[in-house]
Amino acid sequence: MTDLAFCPPNVDDPPVLEWPGEGCGTWDGPTSSDGFSLWIDDSGWRFPCVYTVGLTDYGLPELVFFGQDTVQLRQQWGAVQGQLKELVTVGQTVRGGPFDALVSAVSDENLVQLGEVVRRFGPRNFTAVQMYWVVGQDSLGPSSSELSFLAGQPYLGRGTLRELLGRDGI
Repeated sequence: MTDLAFCPPNVDDPPVLEWPGEGCGTWDGPTSSDGFSLWIDDSGWRFPCVYTVGLTDYGLPELVFFGQDTVQLRQQWGAVQGQLKELVTVGQTVRGGPFDALVSAVSDENLVQLGEVVRRFGPRNFTAVQMYWVVGQDSLGPSSSELSFLAGQPYLGRGTLRELLGRDGI
């Protein structure tokens, strides 16, 4: 697991990010009650995963999504960071860029995989939503590596992936 040094005092403040490889050291943000943090988990997954730790303190579900690599994760975070309050609504489709995201509630049995959130809040004291990426409406078509990612990203949601993909005519 790699931590991203990200700790704004609240969800409306501009974030301060230091991504891996940019000189950030270790940081114990998830144990802090000051703001929230963003974590990369690349252990045990086919693709790296990013999730928030601390949005629960603002009455919001934690946010989780996958990407091909940290470059893509950073681009995806850049697209969503200013809209956290709007993005955490289950059933919403977030449009824009090469990928669109379908927002799905993370199932209770998958919440335990968000280790730092469990460490901070306990196993049953938070909820989370996943941004499940699909080909974007503005996309000219995915490359073969993008298609491999879209087909292979884990689905942590409730219900079936078929049900998720069947909504909104996707």
